[in-house]
Amino acid sequence: MQQEDKKALKYHSEGRPGKIEVMPTKPLRNHEEIALAYSPGAITPAIGISKNVWNAYKYTNKGNLVAIISNGSNISEGKNLGAAAAKPLLEGRSMLFKVYADIDAFDIEIAEENSKRLIEIIVSMAPTFGAIELSGIEPPKCYLIEKQLRKLLDIPVINDNICGKAVCCAAAIMNATEFACKEIENLKIVQSSSDEAISTMLLAIGIKQENIVTLGNDEERNPSTSIANADVFIGLSKESVITEDDISSMSHDPIILLLSTAIGIDFERVRKIRPDAIFATCNPDLPNQINEFISFPYIFRAALDTLASSIDEKMLLAAVKAIAQLARRPVPASLKRKYKKEFVYNREYILPLPNDRRLATEVTVAVAKTAIESGIARHTITDWEDYNNTLLSRLEREYSFCREIFGHHRSNNKLRRRYTRSLPDIISYN
Repeated sequence: MQQEDKKALKYHSEGRPGKIEVMPTKPLRNHEEIALAYSPGAITPAIGISKNVWNAYKYTNKGNLVAIISNGSNISEGKNLGAAAAKPLLEGRSMLFKVYADIDAFDIEIAEENSKRLIEIIVSMAPTFGAIELSGIEPPKCYLIEKQLRKLLDIPVINDNICGKAVCCAAAIMNATEFACKEIENLKIVQSSSDEAISTMLLAIGIKQENIVTLGNDEERNPSTSIANADVFIGLSKESVITEDDISSMSHDPIILLLSTAIGIDFERVRKIRPDAIFATCNPDLPNQINEFISFPYIFRAALDTLASSIDEKMLLAAVKAIAQLARRPVPASLKRKYKKEFVYNREYILPLPNDRRLATEVTVAVAKTAIESGIARHTITDWEDYNNTLLSRLEREYSFCREIFGHHRSNNKLRRRYTRSLPDIISYN
C-alpha cells in the first residue's frame, strides 16, 4: 500500500469514523425544550405543513438540505464499486457543500441499478429535501434519470457532472481562448469520449455543434486524424489517448483539458514540444486546476435561496461567466501570501483558486439573479447588498467552525452553540 493510500485511510478512520455528523440548531437543555423539539411541540408545525407544503421551508431544514444520491455505478474512473463504496466520496462532497456554501448535504447510497426503480425510490424520498444532486451514476443512465426526475419533481435536480466539471471546463475554455487569440464560435473541439454534460455547456458558451468531434472506438486507438488541427482537446477518462505527436498536430495555442488524474502525460516534455499549449487538469500541483467545488456549492446555494424549481442552462451559464470573470480580477493578497505566489491572469491562471472566498458571493449572486430573471425562482431577492452580506456571514461562520475544530482543537460545546445564532432571513414566507 502506497504512503498516500495510508494517509487517506487514516484521515477517514481516525477519531470519529467518517467525515460528517448531524448537529442540532436549537437548544435542548430541559424538559420544556424537549417537548417543543419533539412531542407535542413538533405536531403544530406538522399540521401547518399538511395545510400548506411550503411551510416546510419555514419550520424545517428542507430549504437548506440537499440529497447527494448515488448507486455507486460510476465511482473512480467509471468503475462500478457498489452503493456502499460511494459513501466516502459523497461524504466528501457533503463537506464541500457545508464549508463553502453552508448547505446541509446528506449522502444517500441506494443499492439499485434499475433506472425505473431508482427513479421511484428518489421520488418517494424527495419531500425531505430542497434539492437533489445525482452523483456517481453511470452515463448515459445518469442523464436519463435526471431528465425524468425533473419532470416529476418541483425541486432542483441536477447531475454532478454538469454543475461541476462541465461548468469549470466551459469557464476554462472561455478564458483560454483569449490567450489563444481565437473566437469561441470557431473552435474545433475534440472529446475523447461522449459526455452529455460537457457537450451541453460547450454549446451554451457558443461553440457550434458541427465543431464538436467525439472520438469513436476506432479513432480512440488512433485519434491523430481527428486531433490534427484541433483547437481544444478534452480528455475525460484514463482511456483518453493523446500522444506527443497528437499535441504537435494541434492548431496554434492548443487548449488541452484533462479531466482524469489517471491520464499520464509528461507535462515538462510537452511544454518543450508545444510551449504555446494551454493546459488545465485535475492535478492540484499543476496550474489551472479544474476543481468542481469552484462551482457546484454556489449554484445550489443560489437555487435554494431563490426557491428555484430547477437549475436550468441559463443559471449554469451565469456560473460559467462569473467564474471566468473572477479569474480576470486581481487575486487577494491573503491568497498570494498563502500560496507564496503571485497570481496574474494569464495562460497559467485561467480559473480562480478553489479557496477564493469571492466565489461564494460572485457566483451565487450571478446564479440567483439569473434564476429570478428566468422566472423559475419562487422567491425574489430584492436587497442584494443584504443578501451578499448574508453569504459572507455564512462563509465566515463555516470557516471559523473549521478553524476552531481542526486548527485549535477547542471544545465542541462552543461550536455547537454557534448554530443557535440566527442569520438574517433571506426568504420571506406568507
